[in-house]
Amino acid sequence: MRSVMNRGALLFLAFFVIALLLWFFQAFRYNYSTVVNIPVEYDHIPRDIAVSDDLPTSLRVEIRDNGFALLNYRLKGVFTPIVLPVEINEDRVGHFGWNSRQIENEVVKKLNSSSRSFKIMSIYPSMISTDYSPKAKKEIPIEMAVHVIPVPGTIITDLKIDPETAIVYGSKAELDTLEIIPTDSITIDSILGDTNVKVRLRVPERTTLTPDFTVLHISTEQLSQVSFTLPLSIPEVKGKYLLRTFPTSVQVTCVIPNSRREDIKDSDIIVSVMADNIQSNPRGSLKVIVQKYPSYVQMIQTDPSEVEYLLEPR
Repeated sequence: MRSVMNRGALLFLAFFVIALLLWFFQAFRYNYSTVVNIPVEYDHIPRDIAVSDDLPTSLRVEIRDNGFALLNYRLKGVFTPIVLPVEINEDRVGHFGWNSRQIENEVVKKLNSSSRSFKIMSIYPSMISTDYSPKAKKEIPIEMAVHVIPVPGTIITDLKIDPETAIVYGSKAELDTLEIIPTDSITIDSILGDTNVKVRLRVPERTTLTPDFTVLHISTEQLSQVSFTLPLSIPEVKGKYLLRTFPTSVQVTCVIPNSRREDIKDSDIIVSVMADNIQSNPRGSLKVIVQKYPSYVQMIQTDPSEVEYLLEPR
């Protein structure tokens, strides 16, 4: 009995699948309507030309075709754009556009249907047109919004951009409000040696730029460590005392660029102690301070950082 029931279930399932396939093929033979969106691009509108109307970026196309053809459209997914050519007069003032017949021809070529039942029911917008004229332009400085991190043990010795300005096209009212053109906010790390990085600019709304990027030139240099043993410069103490320190000299360690190793001398550095208001304490400890050192020194420290002192009568 169980074997008979299993054979009956399998037979039912087989007939059900066959019936479903027959229904599927029969249903897809009929014609249906659907809507597809086709992107539009314009080739090419110069950066210094302003259009009076917003140009559509896509066409909403209602088509009618058999089910198999419509399924094929859906399986294709996103269509590649229709590219509409733009011609600009020499005087840079005029009008361009495409009528309904031209747009329909472009859509037909894009859909490329071989079905006899294919028909375009509607296209929106059915026409595209606009006036154009030259934009105002202004040269505006570029401001870096880039954080550069060199590899450990190196220092950035040069950081510049090329170009330093951009030509901005737009309405005069828009350009009057612009003072700088910032770059994208990015972080560039692990920089070693000389490196060039292309950085995009932030384009203000309703404007265009030329160029729309700048090149950041980065130069780095290895750091070196040099040390000196230097005597402490002892300040004068008010009153009848002399200030003596123990020890009388300290070791000074400097971190400098490799290229300045031959330039630095011990006479370029002066170390002393903070000796304010010590008359009330004849002995104790004082903090060591660096009073003078070259501007190219990246880091400087003393050992020890404090010394003992004694006030002696004159």
